Amino acid sequence: QHSFLRRSLESIDRSVTPWVVVGCHRPIYDVLGRADSMLGRDDVEDVLREFEVDFILYGHIHNAQRTCPIYRGKCTRAKQLGGF
Repeated sequence: QHSFLRRSLESIDRSVTPWVVVGCHRPIYDVLGRADSMLGRDDVEDVLREFEVDFILYGHIHNAQRTCPIYRGKCTRAKQLGGF
């Protein structure tokens, strides 16, 4: 799955597709602090950041959760307006 994610993100031409949205089943983080978050979180998180994914939708948790942009468990800010 990691290879699939990397290959898929590498193939995107951001001049044609400026917004990248990724969907997953298990969330990377759970604001309620449950321990059923995604396995391999650090590796996946690095790939998502490397390719500047704009928006991620997760399932599994049966309620709505919204957070700030998070990297390594802490809120982050974009390095430049409109992205990381």
